[in-house]
Amino acid sequence: MKRRLPIILVLAAAAAWYFFIYKPAHPDFTYAATIEVDQVDVQPGVASPIAEIKVEEGQVVKEGQRLADLSCPDVRVAAGQAQTDYNRNAQLYTAGSLVASNFDHSKFANRDADVKLGWCTVDAPINGTVMTIYHRAGEWARPGQPILSLADLNSVYAFVYVGQPLLAKLKLGQVIKCTLPELPGKSFDGTLAYIRPEAEFTPKNVQTREERERLVYGIKVHFDNPDGVLKPGMTVEADLPR
Repeated sequence: MKRRLPIILVLAAAAAWYFFIYKPAHPDFTYAATIEVDQVDVQPGVASPIAEIKVEEGQVVKEGQRLADLSCPDVRVAAGQAQTDYNRNAQLYTAGSLVASNFDHSKFANRDADVKLGWCTVDAPINGTVMTIYHRAGEWARPGQPILSLADLNSVYAFVYVGQPLLAKLKLGQVIKCTLPELPGKSFDGTLAYIRPEAEFTPKNVQTREERERLVYGIKVHFDNPDGVLKPGMTVEADLPR
């Protein structure tokens, strides 16, 4: 018995250290999530070879800034012909040698050609960062096929997946603290912006507090990111109510 007593005391001391010192400093489980950002695919309005891409990946652009020029040879020829037809028909209409319906037709054709000519320059629809350039000068661009993509990296978000029992402790507008494993001691305040109304099966690329939970709800946490620390693809850990 005398030999066993020191061992029991050592085990008791180790248990006390774990539960009262080590464990509070290392909380159970934090909900992992991946930083995402909404991307805007910029597409041309007409089919044409690309004359020049005026930006590079990673470049910050302003709304309305020129992103690309298209050569548009056929569009330019059609626009020139429409302008010539309109000028001639305008003179004939003024002289009384052309009916109004024919003059209106040439006027609308000229306006349509001007619109398509404007599509030969591709401008930024939003303020943002150039994320990916899909096509370069010399390649064909077509409607429905993006030339490049933009994203506003000042506004990012992450979806955290939680079980139903936790939903009662969450509400829209609630502040959710998140951390980056590679930046210990620094936290980021996110805002609970959206709770998906229907449960879904746990995505394979995330973890939940209870691994046995199969049906979870996605909650969207929004972050203001003016300094750009949070980047798409980073993993953050969300501290949610227990």
